[in-house]
Amino acid sequence: MGTLTDYQLCYWYAREIEKRQLHYRSLFTELHLDCMELPFSDIGSWSQFVTVVDFVSKAAATPDRETFDTILRQDQNPRAGLLNGEGERSLPAKLESEEQHLDELIAAFDERERRAA
Repeated sequence: MGTLTDYQLCYWYAREIEKRQLHYRSLFTELHLDCMELPFSDIGSWSQFVTVVDFVSKAAATPDRETFDTILRQDQNPRAGLLNGEGERSLPAKLESEEQHLDELIAAFDERERRAA
């Protein structure tokens, strides 16, 4: 397999999460369980947050708008401590080729799993 870049490892993780989302969506449909999807673009939407609270709580819950707004104003992913004094990291110059390489590795791994089953 060789050595993977930090970007490729993150990309692989994202692809794994996608695979799990598809699996659980299918499983929930098969079991006739309620499921809710929320696009990332709606993650900071108050109205979508209220919808999620209603879906999850299945009871009368009153989310606090002030707390919601306070949390959104805070940096939830501070990177300064993670860089260990290094400058900002940037995306690889050959982003598409790194993703393609990972897609090929994932496909090969999936094929090996199918054959072993």
